[in-house]
Amino acid sequence: MSKKSSASEKPGFGKNDGSRRRAPSLHDQPVDFTNGTMSQAYQVLDNLSDSVFVGMVTLRGIVDYVNRAALEAVGERLEDVVGHAVEMTPWFAQSASSQQQWRSALHTASNGQPARFQFAFKDVNGIVRTIDLTLQPVFDKSSHVAHYVFTGLDITERRRVERLLRLSDFAIECTRLALVQVGADGNVCRVNDSACVLLDYPKQELLGMPIARLSHNVARLGWAKVWGRLRTRGSLQYETSYVRADGCKIPVELYTSYVKYEGHENAFIFINDISEKKSAEQHIQFLAKFDALTALPNRVSFLQSVRKSLDRIDAENSAIAVAISDVERFWSINNSFGRKAADMLLTQMADRLVNCIEDKERLARIGADQFAFIVIGISDSEQLEKYIERQYKAVYSAPFQIDGHPVRASGKFGVATYPEAGTDAETLLRHAEIALNRAKDVTERCLIYTPGMSHLTAADVQLETKLRGALERNEFMLRYQPKVTLVDRRIAGCEALLRWQDAELGMVPPVQFIPILERTGLILEIGAWVLQRAAQDYRSWVGQGLTAPRIAVNVSVIQLRTRNFVQVLEAETRRNDGPVGIDIEITETAVMEDIDDSIKKLKAIHDMGVQIGIDDFGTGYSSLAYLTKLPAQIVKIDHSFISTMLDDPDKKTLIAGIISLAHALRLKVVAEGVETVEQEQALHSLGCDQMQGYLFSKPISAQEMSSLLPKS
Repeated sequence: MSKKSSASEKPGFGKNDGSRRRAPSLHDQPVDFTNGTMSQAYQVLDNLSDSVFVGMVTLRGIVDYVNRAALEAVGERLEDVVGHAVEMTPWFAQSASSQQQWRSALHTASNGQPARFQFAFKDVNGIVRTIDLTLQPVFDKSSHVAHYVFTGLDITERRRVERLLRLSDFAIECTRLALVQVGADGNVCRVNDSACVLLDYPKQELLGMPIARLSHNVARLGWAKVWGRLRTRGSLQYETSYVRADGCKIPVELYTSYVKYEGHENAFIFINDISEKKSAEQHIQFLAKFDALTALPNRVSFLQSVRKSLDRIDAENSAIAVAISDVERFWSINNSFGRKAADMLLTQMADRLVNCIEDKERLARIGADQFAFIVIGISDSEQLEKYIERQYKAVYSAPFQIDGHPVRASGKFGVATYPEAGTDAETLLRHAEIALNRAKDVTERCLIYTPGMSHLTAADVQLETKLRGALERNEFMLRYQPKVTLVDRRIAGCEALLRWQDAELGMVPPVQFIPILERTGLILEIGAWVLQRAAQDYRSWVGQGLTAPRIAVNVSVIQLRTRNFVQVLEAETRRNDGPVGIDIEITETAVMEDIDDSIKKLKAIHDMGVQIGIDDFGTGYSSLAYLTKLPAQIVKIDHSFISTMLDDPDKKTLIAGIISLAHALRLKVVAEGVETVEQEQALHSLGCDQMQGYLFSKPISAQEMSSLLPKS
């Protein structure tokens, strides 16, 4: 702007011509005001807040005066703008839209009516500021419009807050978390749609409702105490229960924040429904004590029952015995008919035993095909054998129905009596197992333990002799079963399975030779070979230019218990240069043998880059508290869950709970023993990550495995 006014000029009030005199301002000192009243008015206007703009305009829209706040906003002096058209000043010249708004307002004011509008401009710092401006006509004594006065309020911050509030409102309504806003009086003043759905109340009914009517914790402690605690701490997070409209209680996790805004105090309560989490925890706690397939007590619970019985027997001076039974040639039934059929047989066995044993706590499933029970009050050996014979007939006399077909089975029993076979639960159970193993080598259906049975059976001696030379004769081999993603059936890993091909016996089932390897300690040598061979096969796949999946190797409790296991694992997998790609899988039983030592070793293994999987999850030894401490990345759901999930809604719910809990702990979930497309589809719908089973592939050789792998 080139036109400037003389510093001695004053604004002309009420004049209709274009000549205007400069308004005095605090920016020019000293100022000789001839009008003391106007001088004081200008001082007041110039000392207003930086957010208040005030100006005077002639009838032709020419600037007569603007206050300090308006000038400093655009970095101008008063003499640079006085005498110029308002629409050409820095506040309006930046935008044609703002200029049009001004002209429209000027037209309205010229007709004697105030005009109000909002416009935006960039200030001297490049910040866009929004002004809410009112143009007011000023009348002379003849009631004619003499000039105009405008007042503008900088609403930039208010607009920003309004946008944030609108965004906040939108986010609150869109979030899946339920939100309840409570005032200082303890009454609900706002809810979102998710809260209405969760609590099953219409919004209007929730508004004004005391929060104590919904919250169990507030009802118990009182709103005053909860409110005082919240104001002191600023936020609270805890689990409680909320009451739905139908009176049902739902477990929830609350995130509560104290907010004070413009003098109003409120509590913002975000509610997370943890019903599924709690259900999963209950299922896990169930699995810690009970068998998933039969719902009978597991080995841990059975030992507790034996201890309780021993305490009572000592007081009552009565007799007690521990008996174990398993199905003869169970592995052949499993291989011939499949796991589903084998599980059906075990379930029917459990039902028949429940009908025989009055107290269910005295009965348990302690192994794959082994059931144990406590016998009370029979001290005579002959009477004890007759009792066992009755149990045998009750369980095995009638055929089992497998998919509509009758299947006959037989079993053997081993019994250990107190105090002859032991005075504590663990010893009695171990000696009953020894008696059972000896019964398998003879024609008797039931044997009662005697000290001489602790020696190895003839069959065990034969297998052990052969096993000791099997490694030198190259009779061991590895077979690999792929683990595939449920999303696209992509191979995500594989499990290494040990197999033994004896020259005379042929392919020996793992269930027969693995226990001997563990009992004799040979598992340490064979286990090291497995690790080394798996690492070699992995490097071979990589060397062929294939996308090699990581190989999971099973680790027994004997291996994990050795002091130098971590060093052995590192040495065997990194014997040669090149990538390793080896992970390990351990059973819950192995971990729980010595939980503290296990956690220490597993953390060291994890630091080596080896992933850790919990195998056969849910078979009865898990502890949720310890599971969260393990450096595991994978949980494998035992096949016994999968085989019956389609026929048993409770099993499907249990699987869903395990998957949900595992994901909450950031663990991947692998389902074992998947044999049908229907099982695959169900697992996919539940969010399971990977599957393993005959549906995709049986265990195959390393060479066969390479044909399934894509080029890298």
